Amino acid sequence: MPCALGVPALGSAPWLFRDPMTFLRLEHARLGAVFEVRAAHRRFVVLAGPEANRFATREGRDALAGGPFWRPLAERMQCPHLMLALDGEDHRALRRLFREDLSRNAFERRARDVQACTRAVTSRMVPGEVFSARAYTRQLVSSQISLITTGTYPTEHLADFDALHQHMRWQLNTLLLGKWPKVALSTPRFRRYARHAERFITHERRRIDRTQPPGWFESVARGKSMYPHLFATEGDMRIQYVFPYFVGVDTVATTLTFLLREMLRDDRKLWKRLRREVDAACDAHGGDLPSAGEVRKLPDLSGACAEALRLYPAAFATYRTAARDFTFAGCDVDEGADVLLFTTAAHTDPRFFRDPMRFDIERYRPPRDEPSDPMAWSPYGRGPHTCLGAGMAESQLPLTLAVWLRHFELELARPRRRERVVYDPSTTLPDRFGVRFLGERRLRPSAPEVSA
Repeated sequence: MPCALGVPALGSAPWLFRDPMTFLRLEHARLGAVFEVRAAHRRFVVLAGPEANRFATREGRDALAGGPFWRPLAERMQCPHLMLALDGEDHRALRRLFREDLSRNAFERRARDVQACTRAVTSRMVPGEVFSARAYTRQLVSSQISLITTGTYPTEHLADFDALHQHMRWQLNTLLLGKWPKVALSTPRFRRYARHAERFITHERRRIDRTQPPGWFESVARGKSMYPHLFATEGDMRIQYVFPYFVGVDTVATTLTFLLREMLRDDRKLWKRLRREVDAACDAHGGDLPSAGEVRKLPDLSGACAEALRLYPAAFATYRTAARDFTFAGCDVDEGADVLLFTTAAHTDPRFFRDPMRFDIERYRPPRDEPSDPMAWSPYGRGPHTCLGAGMAESQLPLTLAVWLRHFELELARPRRRERVVYDPSTTLPDRFGVRFLGERRLRPSAPEVSA
């Protein structure tokens, strides 16, 4: 098996810590669909490209386990049945249980409420104020998903959402990725996040037990009856009270952050183009946004979302463990080996995307003249652990953009500054990437219809 570029003692660690996605792309182009990476004390096998995605989806479905990677988090949270840390039938049972709550249908049933929520969260800003795009999109998406899954407007809990995300972020960077030393979880700052998260969980449990909201918590109650062993511990129950507030947030919030940068750069050319498309759709519907399903089909808007997911995937790769011995691309992988499934390796492969580093919203319009492979575009992962909320995200992204374009004026705070992509824990832009809120847009009233 070929081995990735490295230096003595450290192996590939210097490149992996700085820009892992670019490093893996370059090594995939140089070494092919399978290679080994050594980074300090860690060693793992990389399976990359459409061939690897096809293997994980078909003949290798039972060869790659996702649970072992997440187990340290499940143990710390005293949640032995965390969905992410399960494989096999227990994992499939929880996916079936919650699939509808995180589906496209669930989102589109609440689309009008999501529009109102998006406007409410955004309107809290003061005209002229510069805000961190990363923090704002995280708050916004948490609010939207909370609304969809629990049916409540959560704008009064924005500070609580931040604490929950920081609490999870520190644990992911420490326990799973090994980027921070474990002592970080003993610092006063982390303990403050943990106390804040604990207060929020206690508050939510009391509210939910009292009001019995529909949606996610109906599924939790049904799950306790159908699969009592998966909801057996206090930790198993506690995680269900916070799961709706961070599930899927990284994927959607990260994509929205990058979309803000792409739309507002270069004198806002893309922003203006997308606004014309959204305004035309609104004019055809009496001044209001059309349904979420119709917004999702707007070609420029959907192309922008697809390009952001292609070039800036939040989960560009997923960690797995070899559940059995297997052979891939002529190389043997032993049971128990650490595996990195590099699902997005083809996203910048010129065999599938011409001029791949260019943000081109038109490349998805038919007829496409680029070679096509259904496994080449894979921003939501592949295999049994594919993102459960992918369908919801595909409606959530364009509708959020449409609300921004229709109702608000935004600009980059530092248009000439190019912020470097960071991995914290997933692909994103740093907190210092700022956007200026210019205020709500003044819309001209639609012309009244004239009867015959």
